[in-house]
This record gives sequence, C-alpha cells and structure tokens, in this order.
Amino acid sequence: MFKKSIHSSSKPKTTRLTTTTAAAATASTTNSPAIKITFVSAVSSGNLQQVKSAYNKSININKQHQVGQTLLYHAAFKGYTDIVQFLLDNGADMMICDDNGNFPIHTACNKGQVRCVELLIKKGANVDLLNRKNLTPMHFAVCGDQYETAKLLLNYGANVNSRNKNNVGYLYFASSHGNLQMVELLLQCGAIIDIPGRTASNSALHVASTKGHYKVVSCLINHGASLSLKGEKFSALFSAIHHKRLEAVDVLLDAGADPNFVISGVEQRPLHHLAFKYINDLDYMSRLVDHGADVNVVEENGLTPLHFASSADNLRAAEYLLSHGADANIKSKKGSTALTVAKTEEMKMLLRKHTDDQSSASSAVECKYADPLNPTNFAFAPPQSLPSGPFQTAATALPQNVASAPPLEVLDTTDDHIQKPIPCSFSKPLEALLQEKEEELLLLKEKAVNVESEIDDLKKRIEAQRNRDLEATTGFSLPTNHLECPICLEIPYAPTKIFQCEQGHIFCEVCKDKGLQYCPECRVELDGKFIRNRRLEDVIQGMTSKPE
Repeated sequence: MFKKSIHSSSKPKTTRLTTTTAAAATASTTNSPAIKITFVSAVSSGNLQQVKSAYNKSININKQHQVGQTLLYHAAFKGYTDIVQFLLDNGADMMICDDNGNFPIHTACNKGQVRCVELLIKKGANVDLLNRKNLTPMHFAVCGDQYETAKLLLNYGANVNSRNKNNVGYLYFASSHGNLQMVELLLQCGAIIDIPGRTASNSALHVASTKGHYKVVSCLINHGASLSLKGEKFSALFSAIHHKRLEAVDVLLDAGADPNFVISGVEQRPLHHLAFKYINDLDYMSRLVDHGADVNVVEENGLTPLHFASSADNLRAAEYLLSHGADANIKSKKGSTALTVAKTEEMKMLLRKHTDDQSSASSAVECKYADPLNPTNFAFAPPQSLPSGPFQTAATALPQNVASAPPLEVLDTTDDHIQKPIPCSFSKPLEALLQEKEEELLLLKEKAVNVESEIDDLKKRIEAQRNRDLEATTGFSLPTNHLECPICLEIPYAPTKIFQCEQGHIFCEVCKDKGLQYCPECRVELDGKFIRNRRLEDVIQGMTSKPE
C-alpha cells in the first residue's frame, strides 16, 4: 500500500511560498542585506550549507509538494547525495510515493544517480520495490540505459528475472534498446532467455531480431537462446526477414535457424513470402537458398514459391528459383502450374522454357481461338486455326448446333501408336477457369495479409520516429512508445495545453491545474505565470488522440 498524505474533501487554501532561484540564493551570500533562503529553495539549489541553515525542527520534512513529490524525492532525482543523507538523518521518509506511485529510489535509478541509489539501499530501500505499475528500480535503470545503476542493484540482490504486469522482463527491454552491455550484464547474472516477452508473444531474441540489433542477437544465441521459439506467429528469423534486417538474418542462419520453418496462420514458408512480396530483391531469398531452403516446397494448397513469384510478376525471383532447381511443372491441389497463374507475357515466356508440355502450353496461350478456358472459342473456331492435336480433332467433330449436341468423344491423334477416346465436355474448361480464379483469390488474400502487416509495421515506425523527433526538439521524456509529461508521467492526449516556465522547462495542463507553484526543474516560483508552448501542442495534436 502506498503511503500518501490525507487531504480533506474541500479544496485547501493555497499557501504561496516565497522562493528565489538558485542564482539569487547564491548571490545572497555575498550581497547585503541578506536574502532569506527557504528550506525548499535550499534543497532545490543543492547547497548543503544553505539546507542546514534553513532547516529547523518545525519544518514538515515529509510534506508533499507538486504531483506528490517530497523534498527527498527531488533531491534523489537531482543526485544531491549529501542532501539526501541530511534529509534521511532528519526523518525524511523514503516510502512516500508521488502521485504516480513512484518512490525516490525509482527516480534516482531512472536518472542514473548511483550514489543516491546506494545510499537509499543502505538506509533500507527495497531493491525490488514495486511502483503502481509494477515496475521495479531495475526496470527504470534498464529502460534508462543506466548500466552502473543496474549493476549496483544486481550486486545488492535485485531479482534479475522480475517482470512487469505485461509479462515483460529486463532482458526484453535491454534487447529492444540494443544495449549489448546491459544484455551481457543480465545474462551473467542469470537472466532467463527463453521466457516469452510482452504478452507472451515475443522473446528477447524476437525483439532484437525485429529491430536489427544483430550483435545482441549473436550474444543471445551464444548464451543458448532457442532459434525455434515462436511468438504468436513468427520465428525470430521470419521477424528479421519481414522487417528487412539483413545482418540479423545472416547471424540467425549462420547459427542454424531453419530456413524452411512454417509461418503460422498462413502455413507458408519464407520463400513463399519473399517470392510474392520482395519484388526484385534477392538478398534474402539467396541467403535462405544458400542455407538449404527448399525451392520446391509447397504450402497447404500445394503452391510453390514459383507459383507466388509468377502471380506477383516477380520476374527476378522466378528466374532465380528456376536457376536453382525450381520445377515449373508442379501442380497445386487444384491443378494449377506457375504458368497457369502467370499474368504477363514476359513471365509466361520464361515459364514456357521450363515447362515439359510445350505444345499444350502453346495452344493455351498463343492460338487466337484455342483458349481451353473459353468454350465459345473452342466450339466455333475454324478447325484450321487450331493447333494440331486433340483440340483440332474435337472442333472438327463438333456439330453446328452446339447447344443441343450431346457430349462427344473424339480421338487423340497426336500419338501415332495409340488412339484413345477423349470425352468432349464444356464443363471441363469452365472447371479449369474456376480453379484458376480460386488460385488468384488465394494469392490475393495472401497479398492482403502482407499489406496489413506492412501497414502495422509502418504505423509503429512512424510513431517511434515521431517520438524520437519530439524528444530531440522538446526535451519531453519518452521512456515508452507514448508521449509522457516529465512531471506526472501521464500521457497528454490531444487536445491539451502544454506550459513552461521562463527557463523553458515543460509540464502539462494536468500539473498546472493541480496548483503547481514551482518549476520542478529550476524551482523558479511560477506565481500563476504560465507560458503556453503552442509549438509542442501542435506536435501532440498531430501524434495523439483521445482513446475511446
């Protein structure tokens, strides 16, 4: 249970504290008449002598100021170790949290204040203390890339395999950030590698592969990460392929990742995906084939990678597959070959060179009247316009009244030694047409799945880039993939107002409405003078919206 100050239901009368900036406080030591420094200002300035001078026992040292932060919390945030020591010696309570459930040790770890963290631990702070979101000090250290702080916490017995309420552990965060030094530290201290990560869908190896942190991928594999562990659908290898992380793909394949694994949900292999999606990009396909991928592997409907390349008009992929042993004569479960699903003449010409039944393929494509999928052309074409073989024989034998004629049997004269009857039925061409359209529909569904995946990936990349841009230009802290106020850590959804002090330190409308009296960064007295930051408001308007 979090310790909080108890407030009455009625709004308390605001008491204005007279403070000055750190600069003015320093000036008071040299100018006369002396300016009286309040205890709050002295702590904010980081000057221990002023703190000692301003302190008296009547002061409530555990008073919570804006957003519930105590002076101990602020001193730990700033890294004022000697002041933290003074406050603790005079009764400061390290178990008072702010309005967001964070304790002094959490903020010290997030900022990498190693000396303050160690002092708090020696004074009794729990190294695995949970905040309101079930985050420990180690979570703050790892997510803040604070290596020395994380090392200190582990040396004091922090649980290296602790996980938050979303089932995400420290190793996942470190791998996601690409922090190789942090990953090695966690592994040396016994971090479990193959526990699935966020919502049990991704492991540390998955997220490192997805983001292309190939050095982290190599490190995890060297420490025993499973190459066959799957998330909701994909293996680490497919995650790297799908997000075009070539170096990570190389590391995974060299380590023995299976290039023929099944993609869950669509029951396909990586070569199917590459042949259909990666137009004129052979880098990934060649690596898979070089490591043993089967160019003639079939998915659940009997389609090969060559079928997919043909349907997508991926000419370079088709040429590559054929040159590495792909069989153009393989038929799907519905009887379609790669030539059947080809859409362009260039692709058809390529596939004809690798098709066994040249005359049949030619009669189906080149003859004006002999399209076997069109019974009208077949029935009424002049016999002399048809290629020799069963089509010409059948057309010659057809009566003029096709609609009233019974099904015919004609002789296949293409073989001089054997003559066998061929049933002449117009349902067969129509059935073949149906099969072709069903194959096209299947491939279009696969394309739709790929497009949806691309859209989701693009949205994530856009959000991540916006966050990086915002952090670089505004100073807002972005510990997650959301925009958070650096004071209250709440997410300001548009429309909202953003304010700043005279020095440019930013805070959100929620903090302002709570009666913020001092800037939490520079401790300048605001006195109701809030400056709107409209540029940042426009940025937030463009990147967030209020959820339903």
